[in-house]
Amino acid sequence: SKLGQIYTPVQLIAGGLDEKFVDISKSMAAAMSNVRLNIINNAGHAVHLERPDEYEKLVMAFLSADRRQNLADAEKRNKE
Repeated sequence: SKLGQIYTPVQLIAGGLDEKFVDISKSMAAAMSNVRLNIINNAGHAVHLERPDEYEKLVMAFLSADRRQNLADAEKRNKE
């Protein structure tokens, strides 16, 4: 698997009722170093439609954290 070669931040989101994709997501997460795995309870395969508020919060938090890290990295480079 080439998943271990991905170094950019990755977020995996799966619905807890979708056992197949929960298992796949866990396997993917185990193979990657910079990954955030979220399992949303009481949602199936279409988690973004079934639990849109929870899904949006996770995505926005991930994007916000990634942006903060990018800004911190840029600031560090500027000080060097």
